[in-house]
Amino acid sequence: MKRGGRTGKLLPPSIRGSLCLQKPVSINTVLVLLVFCVACASETEGEAWETGFDKAADGGVTISKSLNGLRLSARMLPSSQLVAQDLRGERRPQAYIDSLTAIYARNIYIALSLVPEGQSGNEVDLMMRDLDSYDEYRERSYNMNFGMEERVKLIVNDIEYRPVLSTLENVYGLHPGRTILFVFTPQREENEFRRAETFDFIFRDELFATGLQHFVFHRKDM
Repeated sequence: MKRGGRTGKLLPPSIRGSLCLQKPVSINTVLVLLVFCVACASETEGEAWETGFDKAADGGVTISKSLNGLRLSARMLPSSQLVAQDLRGERRPQAYIDSLTAIYARNIYIALSLVPEGQSGNEVDLMMRDLDSYDEYRERSYNMNFGMEERVKLIVNDIEYRPVLSTLENVYGLHPGRTILFVFTPQREENEFRRAETFDFIFRDELFATGLQHFVFHRKDM
């Protein structure tokens, strides 16, 4: 399998500015600016108890699974939504909007959500789940903030892509789950993603014992 390099040259300007961030920021902030222990060494596939598919009115597609007390959801965000959030309702010349739209359309944006399941109001916060010490919490926090790019990849046309950017949502204790945004850029041609029919987003979970999870998106469903 071929592997694509890592580059930010095709990112929108606001995303390129975010590449230097060394601390977690709200995923909402990222979306405005630009628009989660298993024997993984054996590549064992985790079997999900339930799989769901949802297509939103804006064209975004979400694939969800329930496994080991967690709800895992991967959502491929439509470039049109990101453009609108980037503009923030501001009036811009049409040439600027067209250019921004073209840049966003080249990339793939996937939001991975990990949400503990349980009786409403009694869910354990994801960051504290199955932990016994502060040292374990500190390690998990570091992995969630700075180690998620190593645990995901995107397979398109038999080429492996790694994210050029990942950002962890900060929920300030208001929600037990977490969401991480990943950005993937084309490596050979600007329109290589546009010609693809299938996008296999893979999450190798060493943190919450859900195993190796595939979220396969098809263009016909978008």
